[in-house]
Amino acid sequence: MRVPPNLKYVFVAIIAIAAIVLGTLYLPAIIPGIGKILTNILIWGMVLLMIFVFIKPMFTFLYARADGLLEIFIDKQGKGFHVFAYHLNSGGESAGGSTRDIQQYYITADIGKLFYRKIYSHTMEPMSGRSGWGGYTGFEESVLTSPMFEKSMAKLSGKTGIILQLGEKIKAKEDNHYLFSIDGKNIELKKYSGVVDEGIIITCTGQAGQLLWKKKI
Repeated sequence: MRVPPNLKYVFVAIIAIAAIVLGTLYLPAIIPGIGKILTNILIWGMVLLMIFVFIKPMFTFLYARADGLLEIFIDKQGKGFHVFAYHLNSGGESAGGSTRDIQQYYITADIGKLFYRKIYSHTMEPMSGRSGWGGYTGFEESVLTSPMFEKSMAKLSGKTGIILQLGEKIKAKEDNHYLFSIDGKNIELKKYSGVVDEGIIITCTGQAGQLLWKKKI
């Protein structure tokens, strides 16, 4: 006889329900004031639920946090690095209605000063007959050769006051995780998910391992 694969979850649910019922009936007699404690737990549980359901998506939308990393390059000047990331914009139930922003960040290695540009947006509708989405088939083909990228580099160069150029390409350790050294400092980028938002966190440490700066994108 085949054992249902989710049988254990049913048992856990039954035990949890039984525990709640028994606690409601007998705990007030054992622990005075337990009703107030349980009420506070319920209130804080609702607050946390509201944070995850409403506030966290709002912060993610407000700051256009990066949902993932595309590529990272050290700038030819050797004083900073370029981060290419993407941010997903929900389009409701239709996948074709969703869009994705291709983002570019230039970050200085000394103090972590951040400069940002959105290169362009494309739809998330799958292309017919080939891999990719509408307006995006690959990073080199759809980003590096696009006039929007040249405009982004020019704008960032104007903001920083130096002529920015892509240098060494950094190889990822794994998805959304990079670790490299620049200008005598160690840089790490990785995905994070916090209570109120999620995105990519960048940390810079010195040769002795001391934290020099930290940024979120």
